[in-house]
Amino acid sequence: GEVKLTMADISLNNLCNEVRDYVDSKMPPLVTLTFEVPEKDTILYLDEKYVIQIYMILIKTSCRFIESEGNVWFGYVDKGRYIECYVKDNGKGIVNEGEDVFSLFSKYNYGNDGSELELTICHSLIQLMGGNITARSKEGVGSEFIFILPKHYKSEN
Repeated sequence: GEVKLTMADISLNNLCNEVRDYVDSKMPPLVTLTFEVPEKDTILYLDEKYVIQIYMILIKTSCRFIESEGNVWFGYVDKGRYIECYVKDNGKGIVNEGEDVFSLFSKYNYGNDGSELELTICHSLIQLMGGNITARSKEGVGSEFIFILPKHYKSEN
């Protein structure tokens, strides 16, 4: 079936706190999750359920690349006309030899647990909301996923 967005005005700080509270108890034992809280909350017209799902998938993906202990940071930055959301880690990273890094993550993250499909779902949901996702990674340093969401406003009809 067709995916339908359920749009509403949402506090991004509240959304990120909800993600942190839910995911924190499911983190690997030696991995610390940190929500980097911006100084000013941003209210955005978006589909809360899907943005939570995107953050959770990207945090889970970051954890897969941390071999024993490490950190995962997530949050967002208000860039005016759009919001830049991110998940970054200090895991092992992956080698990028000119291939699209997001495609590389899908390939390296492949397993019988559906993780490759999860990244594809993330990409599709972000595009459905009018956004885009990129990833960058450096072997031995870590990785960062960035997804851009445009600021939507309720129609006045």
